[in-house]
Amino acid sequence: MFDLYHNVLEVMDIENNTDDKDTTDAPTYSEHCICRAVRNGAGQHIVLSSGEDYRYSYVIYMPAGTPAIKDGTPVKVLDGADGFLLTTGRARCFISSAIGCKMWI
Repeated sequence: MFDLYHNVLEVMDIENNTDDKDTTDAPTYSEHCICRAVRNGAGQHIVLSSGEDYRYSYVIYMPAGTPAIKDGTPVKVLDGADGFLLTTGRARCFISSAIGCKMWI
């Protein structure tokens, strides 16, 4: 059977992370949803609502009903089977529709 969402999206816990320069604690992330990360191998770009031309690294596809992620929120994508880190970045341009959600990082 085909597994459409074979990755895991984690979002940085903003309220649990501080800007305290004296701490050595690594930022904490929590699982947000299952996803499918597709690398931008052709150098494509999108135009953000601000008018900025943005060349993204990955487009992240998520199931319909996934809670929105604010622009600029740090995220990371893990391989669902092995748990290794696939990519990290900041959420850009989250879009939700009846058939699914997507965002770019």
